[in-house]
Amino acid sequence: MKALTMNHLTGRFLPLGVGSFEGLLQGGFAYVDKTEMVCRLASTRRGRFFLSRPRRFGKSLLVSTFESLFRHGLRDFRGLAIEKLWSDKTYDVVRLDFSEARRFASAEQFQKRLTGLLTREFGSLGFVYQENSSRSVCEQLSEWLRSRPADSLVILIDDYEAPLTACLDRPELFNQAGVLMSEFYAALKNSGDTLRFLFVTGIVRFSKTGIFADAVNSIVDITLKPQYGTLLGFTQEEIGRCLADRIEQAAQALGVTASQALDLIGSRYGGYCFDELSSTRVSSPWAVLYFLKNPRSTVWKYWIRSGGSISDLFKKHVRSPSLTDPEQYGSWLSVDRHALSLPPDAQEIDDVVLLMQSGYLTIKEIRNNTIFLGYPNCEVAEAMARYYTQLLLKGKTPAAGGLKDLREHLAGCDVQAFAGDLSRAFLAIDSCGHPVTDKAGCRALVSVFLNCAGIPARSESHNTLGRTGIEFAFGGVNWLLEVNFAKTGENAKALLAKVMNEMRDRRAGEQDKKGRLMRLGLVFSEDERRFVECDAESIETDVEGRVCKTH
Repeated sequence: MKALTMNHLTGRFLPLGVGSFEGLLQGGFAYVDKTEMVCRLASTRRGRFFLSRPRRFGKSLLVSTFESLFRHGLRDFRGLAIEKLWSDKTYDVVRLDFSEARRFASAEQFQKRLTGLLTREFGSLGFVYQENSSRSVCEQLSEWLRSRPADSLVILIDDYEAPLTACLDRPELFNQAGVLMSEFYAALKNSGDTLRFLFVTGIVRFSKTGIFADAVNSIVDITLKPQYGTLLGFTQEEIGRCLADRIEQAAQALGVTASQALDLIGSRYGGYCFDELSSTRVSSPWAVLYFLKNPRSTVWKYWIRSGGSISDLFKKHVRSPSLTDPEQYGSWLSVDRHALSLPPDAQEIDDVVLLMQSGYLTIKEIRNNTIFLGYPNCEVAEAMARYYTQLLLKGKTPAAGGLKDLREHLAGCDVQAFAGDLSRAFLAIDSCGHPVTDKAGCRALVSVFLNCAGIPARSESHNTLGRTGIEFAFGGVNWLLEVNFAKTGENAKALLAKVMNEMRDRRAGEQDKKGRLMRLGLVFSEDERRFVECDAESIETDVEGRVCKTH
């Protein structure tokens, strides 16, 4: 294999769907070098680690990286950071992918699949399963493991919880599968000094199901450790450095600068935080690579479409009524710090924690022992908006609900037509199931409809001069939208004037935005269920953010 240098890692083929480290490097694919962190983990004598990450973040590739390192040494690592750091020997390696055993309709079927998986993978190293024995495959495996020399075996486990999540909505079968899997982990715990290294990956961490009950004390959960916050996923610096040629191509295709293209990737597909200090953020590798393959001017749901639908996720696993309430859209949710590191058992798992582990929420901020979670990026925010729009419109399509022309009217700065589009959407809402009763709820639903239409809007943002309502950039214009709510008997015109004056008084948007700024005020009537008043103010600012024209 030709020796690689850091320069050779740029401008290569995009590693789309490549799960083998050996195949990635030998096939001429681009690789973002994470091997310094790989070495740090692998160098831990008798290390036992668990890592949780959402789907499509490269867990399987990481497992393959460990496999290559322990099985072949530095054969596949020339030119990478680990080459100057690693000096250990090679080992026997067993790699288990539990997604192979996720399809079963009964405990008996799962036991058969589990037995087949263990027999095949450990059999390559001499383990022989005695099918007619009174002892289970795990009991026989435990004895075989203890018979091996100390520090002689590396075990790598990918998607450990795949069989469990497949039956999470069937408690009895879940518990039966959990008991069988716990026998396997008990065998690992009782293996004495045999294991040189154990690494386990998954999406959801079940701590009280019996899966880790016997081994949890010896397995270190690095999921939220700051030193491994960027172990999976791409930082902005890594994308700009290792995929520079592709960034340039994307920039040319979209008619923007390379810096703007990089910022676009970060806002659309980045924002994920996997460390308990909230100090690092990464982008979804899957989404980044597919975007660079085919750059698009609008947000394309690469990561979202790689898994099941959001509707199915909520229907099967989310029990909290507040999380299915569209008025909660965009709101940060809070959990105790310990809820993320030590979640309860499967039947009690916090819905917010589940959404965070699945990638639909991420760490935004940490205050003392409280962790605040929100949508990581535009891709997820738009997907969640579409889900909430389905609930709001109760079967009507977004186009039928008045959202078809939102983008066109915003691009033309036709605020009256824009307000009319929103009014049609609100009139189409199932008012019995989702009544609009106050300003906060109204503003949340406006954010839902904007994001559903592909307009990346965020609400309740702070700056030094005060709080704004909803802000977004579209059509070369920076928009600030504030909503007021007219209850029965209230003067809508007076409420509109109040909104506009408040935005002027706090100079909303002038400090943060450069170029053209549009302040838009809307008043929603509780009686008429539509926006009855609308006004806008266009402001031109110079490069220093100073107002140079108002109209």
